[in-house]
Amino acid sequence: LPRYVHTFKGMEMSLATDRYMYVPMLGLLLLLLSILTALPRNILPIAQGGLILVIIFCGSLSHKQSQVWRTTETLFSHALLFNESAFIHENLGTTFLQDKKYTKDLYHLKESLSLKSNPDALYNLGILSREQGMQEQYIELMRETIRIGPEHPQAHINLGQYEWQQGNQEQAIDYTVRARELAPWNMMGLGNLATMYTLTGQYDEALEVIDAILALEPGNERVKPLLEKILE
Repeated sequence: LPRYVHTFKGMEMSLATDRYMYVPMLGLLLLLLSILTALPRNILPIAQGGLILVIIFCGSLSHKQSQVWRTTETLFSHALLFNESAFIHENLGTTFLQDKKYTKDLYHLKESLSLKSNPDALYNLGILSREQGMQEQYIELMRETIRIGPEHPQAHINLGQYEWQQGNQEQAIDYTVRARELAPWNMMGLGNLATMYTLTGQYDEALEVIDAILALEPGNERVKPLLEKILE
């Protein structure tokens, strides 16, 4: 019953989604069966016939509803009809960014930010800027992402890469170390950190990160040239 009304998703309240009804339905079905078994024999065939019609009707509605879940785009486009949400716009923006539909992506990310300042929308807006060759705007949005959401690991990784390219090795390592603290399983961050340590001659630190990589992914190919460099 509580799930039928509202539920929190992260920091947003959304209408309860379909899946919250699966398990509670079992209780309703048991109740319905107990009522059917208690009916007089002369009424039971009528009730059974009515139940068959209800099943056919509900089955057709279920099939129609299942089409909403066909893709991420269909799901969140449908959700947007009922709830104007920063979370929904951000997810649609992410989907369109992945599909390289940049006009739609830009619209939904800006709508998301107009409703609520959130790091994910800022981050994806930054990625869109990078895809369109706007490097300065990309870096500015990565920094803004960290300002709004300091626990966004990928933004730290991206800024670490940028600072490394600019020759700011210490800053690059600081960003990438922070990314590792936030997401110790992120292979891009770990690989970048191992490379940075190796190329700056911090071999003990590099070996420690390489061990962490191999613990997560024993066949990782990226560490082989690093180990060869260390062993020279």
